[in-house]
Amino acid sequence: MTDPAAAPILAATRIRDRAYGERMEGIVADGLSEEAPARPVEDGGAVDALAQLEEVIHAAGSAAAWAAAAGISPAYVSDVRLGRRAPGAAVLRALRLQRVVSYVPVGEARP
Repeated sequence: MTDPAAAPILAATRIRDRAYGERMEGIVADGLSEEAPARPVEDGGAVDALAQLEEVIHAAGSAAAWAAAAGISPAYVSDVRLGRRAPGAAVLRALRLQRVVSYVPVGEARP
């Protein structure tokens, strides 16, 4: 028997899992496997997300103004700028960036 207090959490988990499954089906339908993120990709030119964040903040006039326009908490933007938190989905989406992970053999210098 399930605890009635857990029902909303279980419902949210089912919704999340269904959405994840639909995304994975889309990836497989596009001819990629679920392993696609670990495969090497051609480097189209890495972008320094923090430098780009600073540029858009400068263009907006202040971090608070940019955060408000992007719908992101000013405190979160401050934490990202100070290195306390990595730029997450909300910041990356506002910057029109995506996080890409790459792997290099041990001992090789990063580009």
